Amino acid sequence: MIRMSRAAAPTLLLAAAVAAGGCSGVRDAFGTDAAAGRQAAHDLLTVVGQRFGPTRSSDEHGTTRDLLLKHSFSPSPLMEASFWHDRRGPLRRVGFVGAPAGTHYHFGLAAQPPALSSLASARVEMKLTDAGGGAFVWERRDELATGHFGGESASAGWSALLRALEGAAARREDAGLVLRRELPRARQALGRALTLHALDARREGDTTAVSLALELSTASLSATHPRYARFLETYVPPMQAHARGEDAAGRAFFEAEAERMRLMLRFRVRDGRLVTLAAPHAPVGSPFRLVMGFSTKSGLFRVGVDDLSARGEVAAGPRARLDLAFREKPRWRLPFFVKPFLRGPLDHSFTGEGSRLRFAFAPLPAGGHEVWRDYRFPVRETWVTRFVGSMASGTVQDFRNGAEPEADAFVREAFFALRDDLLALP
Repeated sequence: MIRMSRAAAPTLLLAAAVAAGGCSGVRDAFGTDAAAGRQAAHDLLTVVGQRFGPTRSSDEHGTTRDLLLKHSFSPSPLMEASFWHDRRGPLRRVGFVGAPAGTHYHFGLAAQPPALSSLASARVEMKLTDAGGGAFVWERRDELATGHFGGESASAGWSALLRALEGAAARREDAGLVLRRELPRARQALGRALTLHALDARREGDTTAVSLALELSTASLSATHPRYARFLETYVPPMQAHARGEDAAGRAFFEAEAERMRLMLRFRVRDGRLVTLAAPHAPVGSPFRLVMGFSTKSGLFRVGVDDLSARGEVAAGPRARLDLAFREKPRWRLPFFVKPFLRGPLDHSFTGEGSRLRFAFAPLPAGGHEVWRDYRFPVRETWVTRFVGSMASGTVQDFRNGAEPEADAFVREAFFALRDDLLALP
């Protein structure tokens, strides 16, 4: 589920949209001409396939990663850990580097990670600040070299993808049939775990209504990636999730719901832009708001969060970016006998400056582009957050103890298959 949600499902959506739009149209929109678009598509899918594919770590990196996971909600024991490169007052800092190495991606520690140079090279900086009174702040910045794929590629590609869906609706094409015919490698790689039940694009007045239905199925995956399949079979069925995007006036522009191994998504497009779902259909700009929820079963109880709200801003161009700020306390789904103890410490992450998540592209001084991500996440350590952290880290540890290598291999295969399909198109 960890790798599936981050990579495989968006890959299938992209593949379906590319197929719907005449296949090469979205690919070529990544560049100033067809050749540049092909190169940008190659670089993007190669980078993602390598970065989220099979990994190897130095001993130092593996030990550090395990400690950071174990104490993510209870950071106090980490303040005296030996892996930090900087230890100034209440601040701790550690650096990581990553690069492709044969069929794997290698991670290690570096006090001063070098500037990005080669395709898919990465640098990471993580900070932990003791704010006093049991409060801590995590900050992390990840940078990844994406070659010829930059902010302009992302902006133009996004618009082309939406126009592709509009074009399919105008021609009354079955995107699924085109997908099976022209993207055979991606269909085979992703089809072991994901089934595209519907990609429906219908013209309604001057807009196109789009609905997508994806289902996770592990029957075929079990034959090739049995541990990953078992992990998904254990953790995914109890999960429920939903999300809604709203414009500045509070009008919804997309809705998504995931339950019982199936994802449903619907949105509306006009002239290559998202518009609100209900008439009058207004173009969606910045700022906007995301409202999300997630829950799963823990014993007899359902635990999770509702009304998790983020204020968002987006920008296009060479420095295309997405900013999300979480400053509103959500509603927690917790057993009645622990809610009075848990709610306060969990709300700490949304008070004051709150939490932050940002993604952006930027040109590299030596040529090419990078995509970077950073986040800020405050925690207040108490016995209850230590308990919650142990539950969360336990799930991740289950993933790492067997399922992770197979999940990584699945992601690499899926992205490389889509890359090879796109580059084979005329």
